[in-house]
Amino acid sequence: MINEAGGVILMSGTLPPRDYVTSMLGINRDIVEYRIGFRDYVKPENYNVLIYDGVTTRYAERDEEEYERIANILSRIYQTYTLDKAILSIFPSYTVLKSVRKYLSPGVKYVMELGNTSIEDLIRDLRNDRRKLIMAVAGGKLVEGVEYRLGTENLLGS
Repeated sequence: MINEAGGVILMSGTLPPRDYVTSMLGINRDIVEYRIGFRDYVKPENYNVLIYDGVTTRYAERDEEEYERIANILSRIYQTYTLDKAILSIFPSYTVLKSVRKYLSPGVKYVMELGNTSIEDLIRDLRNDRRKLIMAVAGGKLVEGVEYRLGTENLLGS
């Protein structure tokens, strides 16, 4: 079907390599590819990336002690962060997310992605209280293709 289409636009923040896409979709026609880097359209002053390599979610190293360490780091970030904005944390699976959540400090207000979580409910919740830790799953509904905005306001901190 895709080969008969007059035109197709595939977009993703994490689009796989061209050969993979054409193979998986069975594309056997000429294609034009445009890749735009994150820094080409997002100004550096609009995001902040923190990397802490003292914890891991590597499968072989997952245990209660590691989950507690991750929760302690997230709790400290939440407590230190003073803006009235949400903090997005992304986990490799629901199991890791739930395992970390149980160790969060009592004062951490969070929204946890579950099977029935909707982006509309989350945005409505953030409208009332923006200072939340959003606990999402990689590839899940709270991460892929979601813009955390209320009108022109970015609900995520930078």
